[in-house]
Amino acid sequence: MKKFLSLLFFCSFLVSSLQAQQLKWVVKGKNVGDDIVLKPQQYLDGELNYDNLFISGTEASEIIAPADGTILSVGLDRMNTLQNSTYYGLSGSFNASINKLAKEKLPLPLKYINGSVQIKLANGNKLNINGLRGDKIWKTGMKIKQGEVLGTMGYAYKKVQKPCIALAISNPQNRADDPMKPFGLVSTFKLAKETPRPATLTLAQTKEDFDILMKSLKECYPSYKERITPEKEAAFIEQTTKQFKEGMKYETFYHIVRTAFTRQFINDSHINVNTPFPYKEKKVIYIPHLSVGVENGKLIATRAIKGTERYLRKEIKSIDSRSAEQIIKEMYNHVELCDEEVKSYVELKVFMDFINAYWNRMKPQTNTITFADGTTYKDTWVPNNTVKDIIPKPLLSKYFRAWAIPKQKDFNFQRIDNNTALLTLSSFTLNEVELEEIATTLKANINVPHLIIDVRNNYGGDIKVLNKILSWFVAKPFCLPKAYDVVNSNSTYKSFKYCMNYPLDNKLFEGYEPYGDQFKISHETDTIQPNPELNYKGNIYVLINENSCSAATSFPASLAYEGRATIIGRETRTGYHSMNAEKFAQFKLPNSKITYTIPLVKIVFDETITNRFPAHRGLLPDIEVPISYDEVFIGKEDFIMNKALEIIKTK
Repeated sequence: MKKFLSLLFFCSFLVSSLQAQQLKWVVKGKNVGDDIVLKPQQYLDGELNYDNLFISGTEASEIIAPADGTILSVGLDRMNTLQNSTYYGLSGSFNASINKLAKEKLPLPLKYINGSVQIKLANGNKLNINGLRGDKIWKTGMKIKQGEVLGTMGYAYKKVQKPCIALAISNPQNRADDPMKPFGLVSTFKLAKETPRPATLTLAQTKEDFDILMKSLKECYPSYKERITPEKEAAFIEQTTKQFKEGMKYETFYHIVRTAFTRQFINDSHINVNTPFPYKEKKVIYIPHLSVGVENGKLIATRAIKGTERYLRKEIKSIDSRSAEQIIKEMYNHVELCDEEVKSYVELKVFMDFINAYWNRMKPQTNTITFADGTTYKDTWVPNNTVKDIIPKPLLSKYFRAWAIPKQKDFNFQRIDNNTALLTLSSFTLNEVELEEIATTLKANINVPHLIIDVRNNYGGDIKVLNKILSWFVAKPFCLPKAYDVVNSNSTYKSFKYCMNYPLDNKLFEGYEPYGDQFKISHETDTIQPNPELNYKGNIYVLINENSCSAATSFPASLAYEGRATIIGRETRTGYHSMNAEKFAQFKLPNSKITYTIPLVKIVFDETITNRFPAHRGLLPDIEVPISYDEVFIGKEDFIMNKALEIIKTK
């Protein structure tokens, strides 16, 4: 027993020691704290420095990794202000990439463009160092050792007119953290306090916030005029402002804001209200005994608290005074986070998400449910923390498990049998080391005649990763016709007064040319070449569903356009022809403090409208596997995968 306690004490001491271990000073040969020129909470020429630690030296000073870790990102950037940067592409080493920019017209001398490295530490924190030069080529995903040289010192910021680096740390939740304490320094860092949410808004505050919301959408969202007619805009504003009153509750105004981001006004898979539902902050929320959904156009009971399962899948005629038709219409209107006229995701949401039928879950209520056969059930809501069993149990179905349980890796490769292999891509946010691992495995299986690529429940990622993977599968040089980007302005945006990540005077799209009342830049020359070292020639089957978004739409769409793959499953959530998916502006309303994100760039892939690629829809499958109650709530089989294997078997 003594030995066990001693071992336990030693392990606890070791863990505490590791947690308290100081980072090694980043300038090689210098002592901790040497040559700091700017600390957090200090001002530089009128600018408050919130979270950076600026350290000076000479151009020959070597910068080292302060701890073991993994490289998350590498790139080039130019600090415009202490809170805003412009990023450039990285091709090769820092020095080689910087030299390639020498012929370009730049707003600042070339010396203020530098390399940056972000390192993930053992405790999950992310350490970012900007102001690097050097000839070594770094790859994302590489392991790095404490003391390893990252590069030499550049000029991190124009207002520090001598060689320096800028060091910052963020926690696993991507919030700024103390850059001084981990080095054992007396810290000046102060954690920003969250702005308290108001309980109520005055009529003037309500009007001001709503006006800012509408103006920012109209000015910044590149598909606004395409999707919102003047009549629809006027009707929405009239309907919404009728609800305004003195002393409006925060929760009421929150739902008004959220309504603007649903099918009632603007629906887009890349536009979002960031502030969470108010009820998520409550310790107790209430749920009904019977959850409802829409199946084949009928309102039914989809889930039940144990004891009421006899009502499952019964058709509902009305709930209280609201008819089934009225409820179904409201449920469709409340769906958000999908593009234009996409149907698959909408069908899923009205099928399984009863929040779209019941928005208020913060107080108990009682509903009288009348079924189509004339029977009734009085449903008294109960606190969710008192419920032990909901039938059917969602996580028992293959569908729910694939969707809800986080993957250990963003990719997986397996041989199903001698003739078939499966590549699962859960994300296109893959680092270079991961891409090399996939490539190595694919090379080893290059002669397998059938390859299934699963991009279901994949929310997208990096366009460079997408293009790299595409090069492994395209049969000839590939470029979508008339591909281009569109923005609303190539000058400044007035709405940026309320933007958290772009300054008011920022001109993001100066190189864009006039295009009607918008501006565009062409990508017709962006051709993806077949990879000469790795190019799979066999039969490809791509699995898609209502949670295939962004790059997970572009990837199968490109292969479908080339006729290179058979697409199996259900329509993607993101549009085939275009998506608004770049340069995301994050806004905060001044009175309610509600935050939301608007994409500034419309990316057009293809303008051709055909039966295979109809207008305003996501990518449609060649072979559809319709969503069903059995698949979502009960099925222990993978319906879409089974269909793919069935097709391969027939070949």
